[in-house]
Formats: sequence, structure tokens, C-alpha cells
Amino acid sequence: MNSKRIIELQEDQLKLSAQREKMYLEQLVRQSEQIESLSVQVGSLTETIRSLEKSLLQKNGDMQKVEGKNRRMSKLLSNKSEKLVPDAAKEEPAETAPPVLPKDRGNNNAKRKEYFSLETIVEHVYPDDPAFDKEKARVIGSVDSVMYTYSKATFKKIIYRQYNCVQQEKVYSGKAPRSPLQNSNYDASFIAGMLQLRYVYSMPVERIVDQPEKLGGNRKSATFAAMETGYELLLPEGVLKYFEVVFAEKTSSTITIHLDELNIIPEEYKEDKLESKGFYPSVAIQDYPLRGKVVILQVRRRRWTNHSTGDIVCRNWDMVAKGTRLTQEFASFLKELHRYSSC
Repeated sequence: MNSKRIIELQEDQLKLSAQREKMYLEQLVRQSEQIESLSVQVGSLTETIRSLEKSLLQKNGDMQKVEGKNRRMSKLLSNKSEKLVPDAAKEEPAETAPPVLPKDRGNNNAKRKEYFSLETIVEHVYPDDPAFDKEKARVIGSVDSVMYTYSKATFKKIIYRQYNCVQQEKVYSGKAPRSPLQNSNYDASFIAGMLQLRYVYSMPVERIVDQPEKLGGNRKSATFAAMETGYELLLPEGVLKYFEVVFAEKTSSTITIHLDELNIIPEEYKEDKLESKGFYPSVAIQDYPLRGKVVILQVRRRRWTNHSTGDIVCRNWDMVAKGTRLTQEFASFLKELHRYSSC
């Protein structure tokens, strides 16, 4: 083989190598472009995945909240509940006296005085919402609120058992009467009784603190039994059938006896559903003088909400006068009271 042929062969090989190199370069460029495109896609997919993860986490959180609510609601709707109206046969026995130490309030380390030996009454308080129907609702819990009262020379402890009920997936709650003092267990009658002991009967504070336990329970002291009898002798006969003595006060010239109407449903509304809503402003009725002092009866008439009609009502004292055999004194008392009896 001559040199010319060799040169031609080498040139052909070089051309072939150049073509292959060009082809490889073109393939490398195309692959680079594909890699770049794939990198962009990978970046986009990564962002999408992160966004989906974030949405999924948020949705999981929302689902957990919903599931929690559903579990709570399911528990409310599926659990068997106690009967709304407490069974007298299954009524809880009277509370026995717990330890004598005052209970911690958790409020600036203050102690709340408790009287454990008082007569204890449990009042069952159901929701008063007009839409609430006790027959259709179920009790889901209750909260006890303690209130100390003073009635007819006796201190009492009343536990208002406030029921939480569910009706058609809506929760209703009973509410206990409020104390006139914030964060207090004592109602107006209890406070008035204490003031009466201090300022009318001049009893030392040290003795007053012990009086609720002495005057609670099933017995009354001779002093207060005499007080109650004394009021019956002082007041017109028949007054204490409808009123209770809250407290009394005296000055150099007057004796004022404060009377609150008892929460006894008026005869004319016995077929309706009434709820006590406090009192009308007090009225002053002058009674017969006593030992040279003017006697004033400061009377508060009770008012009720008639849930059957939605009206505010009070006792018709004219009907009381017509339906009762009256003494002259009681008739005079009712005549004066009837002047203010418009509701």
C-alpha cells in the first residue's frame, strides 16, 4: 500500500472521528438541555410537594379538631344520662359535716367561712331559657353553688344544683341567684340577719360569727324563738302568713320593721308557671304606735314572671281580703297595701 492510500485512509478516519465528535457534542448538548429541563421540573415538583405537605398538615390539624368536636358531641348525644327530675327515692342523703377547717378559695390565699352544721337545702336549678324543654332535654352535668340565707330567725345553707342539659344538640345551663356582694356565698337575708344582730340587738361581733351554726340545723335558740313570737304579737295577725321579717331597726322616735313577701304562688295564678323575679320598691305603712314610738312597716311586694303569658304579675291583695276572714288590723294593712298593688 502506497503512502497516498495511507493518507486517504487517515483522512477518512479523521473525518469519521470529527463526525462522531460532532454527534457526541450534539447529544451532550441535548442531554444538557434535558437535564436542565428536568431540574426545573424537579424544582417545580419539589415546591408542589412542599405545598401539598403543608396543606396536608393543616388539613390533618383541622381534621383532628373536627374529630375531637365530633367525639365530644358523640359522647354528649350517645351517653345515657340521669333523669331530669330527681327521684325522691334516690335523693342524695343530707350532707354530713366535713372537716371543720375553712375551704381554700385560691384567691389571694383568702379563707371562706363555712357553716357545716346548718340545715342544708338542695335546690335543683334548670335552665330558664324559653326554648328549653325539660321533658325533651337530657342532663349532662351539674354545678353546685352554695348560698347562706336567713329566714324566720333561722340561718340556712342552700345548695343550688345548676344543671347543664343538652336539647337538640344545644346546651342549656341553669343559673343560681346572685349574691348582692361579688364572690360571696351570702344572700341579702343573711347579711340583713347579721346586721340585725349587731345593730338592733347590739350583739358582739365575736358572738355574731358563731350565730349561724347556733341558729342553724333543726333547732332554734330560745332567744330567736322569742323574737319570732314577738313579731307575731307586734304585727297585724295574718301578716306573717304572706311576709317574713327581714330585719328591724329603731331610732329615738321610730321602729321600722322590714317585711319581704314570701315566695308563695298567688292563688289566682296557681295554674300558671310563675318564677320569682325579686321585689317591687318597698312601701311604708304606718302601724299602731308602740311605747311612744311610731311603728313603720317597710314592705316589699314580690313580683313574678308568668311564663305562660310572659307578663310580670303580683299578688292581688283585694282577692286576699275578699277570701279571708280578717281582723280589723289585717284588713287595714291590706287596704293600705292594695293602694300600691298595681303591677
